[in-house]
Amino acid sequence: MDQRTRQRLPALPTVVRAAKELLDNAQTRLRAVQTAPAGGRFEILGETFTHAKRPGSTWAYDVGGRRRDLDQWERRAFWGWAMGEFLQRTLEDRPGACPAGPAELHHRRHPQRTPPHIAPA
Repeated sequence: MDQRTRQRLPALPTVVRAAKELLDNAQTRLRAVQTAPAGGRFEILGETFTHAKRPGSTWAYDVGGRRRDLDQWERRAFWGWAMGEFLQRTLEDRPGACPAGPAELHHRRHPQRTPPHIAPA
C-alpha cells in the first residue's frame, strides 16, 4: 500500500458514514416521489418538490425549477456507499494489504474477449 493511501485510511469510516447518510436520504426522497401523485407537490427532508406530471416517473422539480431524477440520485448514492463499504471491508479483512479495487476484481473474473471477426490491436 502506498503512503498516500495509508494517510487517507483513517478517514474511510467517516466517508462510509457520510455515504450511508446520502444513501438513506436518497432512498427517502425516492420513496416520496413514488408515492406522490403525478403533478403533486411534496415535501421531504426540508425540501419541496413537484412530481413530474407523467405517472410512474421518478422525476421531480425543485423550487428553483430544476428537474431531478430521484431514481438516478438513489442509484448513484448506492454505488458510492457500496464502493466505500467494499474498500472498508476489504481492508478490515487484510490489514496492511493493498486494496484491490472492484474494477480490478471484476477484470480478473471476466477477462475481456475479442469477438472472432475483430482482429486484436
